[in-house]
Amino acid sequence: MKEYIIKEFEDLLNLLRERPDYLEKLRVLILTKELLELPIKFEEFRNEVNRRFDEVDKRFEEVDRRLEALEKGQEEIKEKLKEHDKEIEEIKQKLDRHEKSIQELKGWQLEHKVFINICSYLGSYIGIRKCKIKDKSELFDELDEYVEKGIISQEEENDVSELDLIVSGILKNTKEEIFIA
Repeated sequence: MKEYIIKEFEDLLNLLRERPDYLEKLRVLILTKELLELPIKFEEFRNEVNRRFDEVDKRFEEVDRRLEALEKGQEEIKEKLKEHDKEIEEIKQKLDRHEKSIQELKGWQLEHKVFINICSYLGSYIGIRKCKIKDKSELFDELDEYVEKGIISQEEENDVSELDLIVSGILKNTKEEIFIA
């Protein structure tokens, strides 16, 4: 074994460089156990931090996947809403057409009711007897004769042609023949 003489601090440093085992023994003497374990504990800490960051990364990936799914779902809902809006508009248009048709039917039904009951109404309220709904083709034959004889003008015949209903009868009081349009 080699003998070392240490006179100066530099000699001690040279010895420790030559003999790392001495350096380690000196460290154990000088440093506390906690300080010596610090590199190991720091490595453990670093590993734990890395593990947690990996977990956080995985969670972010999951959140990203969920967010993408939500965005896709939201787009699908928007598309469905557009389709529903279109369908609702079509339904509104159908309802408008049905409403118009129903109004027309109500009008026709009222006209039909009046047509069926007109003689009864006129007999009760005005006192018309021998009430008869004039057939338009027969009426126009008569009107053509009146135009030819100069009793009415062509314009008056045209006005009569636009009427929906013409009723003839005899007034109860005067026995006079009348026409009601």
